[in-house]
Amino acid sequence: MRSLFLFALISVLISPALHAQQPVYLDTLEVEIGDNTKVIFLAKSPADFAVIDRYDLNFLFDELWRMRQEGLTGEESLDQYSAEQLRAGVKAPEVIKGVTGGLRLNSWFFTTNAGFTIGRSFLVTTRPFLLSEENQEQLQYTIRGEIRSKTAVDFTFGNSILLKEQGTRKWRLRVGIGASLVNYRIRNVRRGSLRSLTEGSTLSSAELEELVSDLPERILDKQIGAIMPFLEIGPYYEWYNRRPEGRWSVSLGGRLSTVISDDFNRIPIYELGESEVLFSHSGLQYGLTAHLGYSFSNLFVNYYPNAFQLDSNVRSEALQVPGAPNRTRNLGLWVVGTRFGF
Repeated sequence: MRSLFLFALISVLISPALHAQQPVYLDTLEVEIGDNTKVIFLAKSPADFAVIDRYDLNFLFDELWRMRQEGLTGEESLDQYSAEQLRAGVKAPEVIKGVTGGLRLNSWFFTTNAGFTIGRSFLVTTRPFLLSEENQEQLQYTIRGEIRSKTAVDFTFGNSILLKEQGTRKWRLRVGIGASLVNYRIRNVRRGSLRSLTEGSTLSSAELEELVSDLPERILDKQIGAIMPFLEIGPYYEWYNRRPEGRWSVSLGGRLSTVISDDFNRIPIYELGESEVLFSHSGLQYGLTAHLGYSFSNLFVNYYPNAFQLDSNVRSEALQVPGAPNRTRNLGLWVVGTRFGF
């Protein structure tokens, strides 16, 4: 009898405690994200789930993820008005927006680009010249040559100004200084054709060929290296996709540079009598640079429309054709490769 009384007393004491530990939530809503993530909403009644429709949950998740990526906590990246609107459940995303805080500098960056110059062939027509002081026959010839691909490396150091930030997207203006180390080869420079410009010429094609048959062609194979310091400026746009590790970026900018190359400037690459074709790097250069990247995969392309030039010259004033203009041919340089750094 005593045992039965003790059991009844314990049951009475424990029953309220067990009742107090029962959850007050009567219904749940589960949303699976990916393979290993789940968001659970708890409600006292199914009718409470209708309130969720008043909230912009996509913006909330994007904002929380951006805070995590940038090491932010709380609501320090939202202004007070936007935070109050978010708590009130205002749905319009144009009202709740991230604060850019005006123009501000980002962290310093250092990037290196490794790639190749792009080879090409060229054809140059020379300035007219006289056959000799006694023979006033005016001659002109063309030369052919090749630029062969070799390595190129860029180093850039700079900073960027944050122009605009909206959720997972950022617009920046990047400014940097650096230097390009380009290498290429000039090969197989040879005469293409020779013709007379004099009306009623007495020289046949065979005689023209015979005039220069004893002059050896200059078959050049010259490796060239140049340092190109530059100033670079251009817009930079990046955005994140839904995968945490996925970040796209694209940029397009301009470059202003010069060339430091003391071993190959105004060097004759072909000579025929007193006529010659000179190779030079252009002094002041401008160019375009662009890149496309995803996470750690980056491709870049640089283009210099007047990287170097070919000039025709007649050394002897007595053999120069009066009034004949100088002929200059500008050659562009393409560099493509992959970029390391951000």
